This record gives sequence, C-alpha cells and structure tokens, in this order.
Amino acid sequence: MYEFFIVLHSWLRWVVVFGGLTAIVLASQGLMAGTEYRKPHKISSIVFLASTHTMLILGLVLFFLSPTIDAALADMGAAMKTKALRFWVVEHTTLMVLAAIAVTVGYSTAKRAELRIATHKRSLNGFGLGFGLIV
Repeated sequence: MYEFFIVLHSWLRWVVVFGGLTAIVLASQGLMAGTEYRKPHKISSIVFLASTHTMLILGLVLFFLSPTIDAALADMGAAMKTKALRFWVVEHTTLMVLAAIAVTVGYSTAKRAELRIATHKRSLNGFGLGFGLIV
C-alpha cells in the first residue's frame, strides 16, 4: 500500500508542476493584457488548486505510513542531525503545507476580486508563491 501511494505521489507531481506553470502563465498574460478572467484561467486555477490539495493529502498519508518517518519521529534529536531525515520530517512537510495554503489563498482572493486586473494579480501572487515553495 505504501508503494502505491509513493508512485501516485510521484506521478501527480507532474500535474502540479504543469498545472501551476499553466495557471501562472495565464495569470501573467491576463495581468499584462488586462483581459477578463475567462474559462481557461478558471480551469487552470482549479487544476492547480485541486492537484496541490490532492498532493498534500497523499503526502500526509505517506507521512503517516512511511517507515522512515516513523524511525525519525522515534528519535527526533538524531533525525534533526541527519540532513535527509530532517528534510522529509520537517522541511518538505512544512514547505508543502505552506505552498498549499498560498495556492488556496491566491485562488480564494482572486475569486472574490471585483476588478479583472486584481483577479489576475491575486492569483499570480498566490500561485507564484505556492509554486516557488513547491519548487
């Protein structure tokens, strides 16, 4: 079961990457051109948001199923001294949760924006920050 979630998590990252890049490019183009927030913008935003949330859920499942994480949590002092363990237990987990929050805030604030420029600007800010944290 653990292996299934690892493979799924690994493949889904490409949906997150391409969905994020698409959403960022479309938001940038919309901001520069001053265009309306259209269906392609909304679809790319939803794909990025949904794939990020799905990835976060899969990551949390993996966090609790992983024998590596179990071993690290058993002795956090030793885990913090080992770069690989510290990365998976603390750094990766924290950054991905923050990235999901940034993408969610970007989507939510853009959805409520009244001006078309504000819609693209808010989504670009949230998606750019979230994508930066992911990368």
